[in-house]
Amino acid sequence: MSQPAPEICPTCHQGTANAPASAPLDDYLTPEDLASLLNDTVTTGTLRNWRYNRKGPRHVLIGRNPVYPRRAVHEWLEAQEQESVARWEDRA
Repeated sequence: MSQPAPEICPTCHQGTANAPASAPLDDYLTPEDLASLLNDTVTTGTLRNWRYNRKGPRHVLIGRNPVYPRRAVHEWLEAQEQESVARWEDRA
């Protein structure tokens, strides 16, 4: 019997529970990577402002360099979707 294909997150294109372990930094996005992932609708400058104001997806610093855990980005995007749906439902 073959193993089922691992589930792939449509947002960050990373495997979920069944995926093999990856290199440690493969689980993180640079600000440039995140901006690109968001189709450049958010700039690196906006991400910088969000970090300063503690908004947006959670980040960690490696030295002085901010990186975004893919899981945190995925969770943040899901929260944004839920908030958007709630706002539309409140209008009804």
